[in-house]
Amino acid sequence: MAKFDVTGEQYFGITKKLLHIERQVCLTAESSIDPELVKLALQDIVDGKFIYEREDNTILSLLSKDESIIIDPCDGYETITNAKKTFKSEIDKNFENLFTDKPSKATKETVVEVYQTTKNATLVQMFASFGADFDKLCLTQHQIKSFCEKYFEWLDVYATFFLLKVGDQFVVASVGTSSPGRLFIGLNKFSSENVWCKCYKLYMVVPKRV
Repeated sequence: MAKFDVTGEQYFGITKKLLHIERQVCLTAESSIDPELVKLALQDIVDGKFIYEREDNTILSLLSKDESIIIDPCDGYETITNAKKTFKSEIDKNFENLFTDKPSKATKETVVEVYQTTKNATLVQMFASFGADFDKLCLTQHQIKSFCEKYFEWLDVYATFFLLKVGDQFVVASVGTSSPGRLFIGLNKFSSENVWCKCYKLYMVVPKRV
């Protein structure tokens, strides 16, 4: 049986609930609660047979697990707008509008992980679920291009998300496959309130956290 640390706040909360049950069952002439069912439910709790299970709030599930996925060192000079051979189907015009056609910093060999969405969520909720600074979840344009060329099998048909930083602004690149060997890349506002459905089982690629 699992063991849990009980805080003072939790202790007083449980005690308050038990006193409320006692008043409902014992201190009123008539009660809407069946005392026999209450007795059975409390006995189940004493025996460790919990009927209620804590809801799983996990938004993402790690797909790559034991896989070693490594983006090679990048000098940062390659950009999305110039990657027409990589993204043959389409490159979102917003990459030009945001003036992303600029070199980024050089990066060393980077180990990344691939996740899959398991709940409906916005982009902010997805990336916030890692519990890390957003800066540490970003990849450069050159790294995204390199990943897409080297690890095509780790791209979702509908969308694989990568977090980017343009100046002081976070944006999200989404890569999809229109047909075998043909990729398209879109650009999404990080702060968008659009909720992505879990039914698509979207992918996310982020640097592995130590």
